Amino acid sequence: MFKERAPLTFYILAISLLALSSTLAYFFARKGLEDRENDAKVVNLAGRQRMLSQRITKDCLELQHIGINDSDKQALLEELHHALNDWQLAYHQLHGALPIDNFIVKNSEAVRLRFDSIEQPFQMIKNAALNILLASNRNVHPATEVILQYEPAFLNGMDEIVLQYQKESTVNIQQLGQLETYIWVFTLVLLLLELFFIFIPLNRRIIRELSEKNARNQLLIEKQNALENSLSLMQRMQQNLLEAEKLAMLGETVGVITHEINTPIGIAVTAASSLQEYTQQLVAAYKQDQLRKSNLDDYVAHAEEGSALVLNNLGKAAQLLQDFKNVAIPQLSGHKEHFDLSQLIVQVANTLSPFFKNTDIQLQLNLPPKLEINSHPGVFAQIIMNLVTNSLKHGFPNVPQSGTITIQLTEHTHHLHLSYQDDGVGISPALLPQIFEPFFSTAKQKGGSGLGLSIVQHLVVKQLGGIIHCKSDTNAGVLFDIQIPKHQKEIESL
Repeated sequence: MFKERAPLTFYILAISLLALSSTLAYFFARKGLEDRENDAKVVNLAGRQRMLSQRITKDCLELQHIGINDSDKQALLEELHHALNDWQLAYHQLHGALPIDNFIVKNSEAVRLRFDSIEQPFQMIKNAALNILLASNRNVHPATEVILQYEPAFLNGMDEIVLQYQKESTVNIQQLGQLETYIWVFTLVLLLLELFFIFIPLNRRIIRELSEKNARNQLLIEKQNALENSLSLMQRMQQNLLEAEKLAMLGETVGVITHEINTPIGIAVTAASSLQEYTQQLVAAYKQDQLRKSNLDDYVAHAEEGSALVLNNLGKAAQLLQDFKNVAIPQLSGHKEHFDLSQLIVQVANTLSPFFKNTDIQLQLNLPPKLEINSHPGVFAQIIMNLVTNSLKHGFPNVPQSGTITIQLTEHTHHLHLSYQDDGVGISPALLPQIFEPFFSTAKQKGGSGLGLSIVQHLVVKQLGGIIHCKSDTNAGVLFDIQIPKHQKEIESL
């Protein structure tokens, strides 16, 4: 888990360091630009201070001219006043006592020492200029002399201050350049470290995982193909099982029908043999001229009884065979045809009648007199046979056991409603959701295949396009509610 998270952790750390270095570079660059801008303002202000000092000296000298008129003198005094105010303001700003625009000058020790060296010339020039402004007689030579005396020292001091500002600004620029170089080198080293320890391993890991993913996809495709083949095989096997179950049901029915036919045929054979014996006795008496009326009366009575037995039992066998043929042949063919559904259900019931021997179970049919449809008679026959045999095996497991199976058929506008109900042992609610699943059976130990109800659902839904629901509870019997559309589309058997 740690190995999987380590590249991501390193990547996030590297991105954070890059962001930090970029932020620092931006901050220092911004700070450097502001400092250079402020340094430029200070140098400009220092130069302006020097210029204002020269203007004050110039105005004071011009005021000494005897030939100057009053209006020019007044203009010079106003100019001197403004220049002196600006000169003092700039001096205090350069000292850091007042702000320049939005910042306050922070002088170095060297600059402060140079300002201390020109403090006296500044005060002397300021006082002399004020004396000239306040004096009634403007020809004050001592004040002008003071200005001329201290101006060179002040100008030299300001030149040194400007040079010191420029020198310190150059040093700051160099330091900022070095810092930017350090940041650039740090960023470059960080990028190289990311390249060798994060991006290259990450790229290799991505390539490896893509290769593994492609291999897994190929394996999934192969498994999908295998599953599709298995599904196709399973569907074919399921269809074979359905056909086998259908044949098994017919085989079991054939066995029961064969056993059932033996009885009427045996009776007919016995009756025919007895009639043959009576006929032989009658012929012998006739040949010996011993035939009497009583012999003839006995033979007629036995002939009538024997003929009736033969005809009745052969009729039963023939009807049973005919019903079985009407049920079995459509099941095997699976063709769609026009038929009477009520008559088909009666024929299925007659075919299944041998299964009810030795039981006290009644099969009740509530059918319309005639209900003709165009559908698959074999499918309907198999549905009824599977439901009945399922009830006999599971609904009434204890023989002999009394009970009733009711089949009711009603016709509606767009569909047929087939209701199948028994009053047997029912189905537990816990098992009810599984009854239509293939191979699910509660009697596998007794030979149950678990396909009976699965086949019923398959036939109802897939081949007839209908729906089937089951309602049941323990000891409450079972009800299969089947609805089948009257106008069915051709649905291929799955």
